Amino acid sequence: MGILNLFKRNKINISTKIVKNNNEKLEFNKNINALTQVFNAYSFYGEEKHIFNNKIIEEYSNSNNSNDILAVAISYLGEGYKYRMQSINCFEKYLKYPSNQNYFSNWFIYSSLATLYEQEYMFKEALTCLQILAKLDNNSNCADYTRMGNVLAKIDINKAVQFYEDLKKEDFYNKYKTTFDKAYKEMLLKKKKVTNLNLEKINR
Repeated sequence: MGILNLFKRNKINISTKIVKNNNEKLEFNKNINALTQVFNAYSFYGEEKHIFNNKIIEEYSNSNNSNDILAVAISYLGEGYKYRMQSINCFEKYLKYPSNQNYFSNWFIYSSLATLYEQEYMFKEALTCLQILAKLDNNSNCADYTRMGNVLAKIDINKAVQFYEDLKKEDFYNKYKTTFDKAYKEMLLKKKKVTNLNLEKINR
């Protein structure tokens, strides 16, 4: 089964929420559940967000409540590269027993995980998440596919080139033809550079 065959599924409806920072001061409040706080704090940044994230992690990292686990995963995500694996572990734990929370969409969760996996060189897992995103988007977001192409290029540039060649056979290709053609040309250029580098190594 080719990678593209995994996308031909029924559309899954997901919700998206927009968060605005109303210049309120960000403070941890133990009387408000963790996920609600993380959601309300999402647009904050800087030192107060760093303090807030660490307080969420400190208070809820040992919780078995699914919403708390997701809150900790997002807090680790906000703390940068040193905490990628902790964030991955929490997202994975949440997805084993997901809740019915309406704060963060499945798209947000799988997109975040795909990025984390790619950054940690877990390319197979990243591709799995991106396949899920394409399914959630019902093939309506060309970025899902260009992200896949970029991950495949890190595995094997030949697989990335083949991916775009296979993509041309899909019904939705023409809708995003300009974007896909550009990405395909970039992969061909990368393949040429890789081939030239390998030839140079052989001839040394």
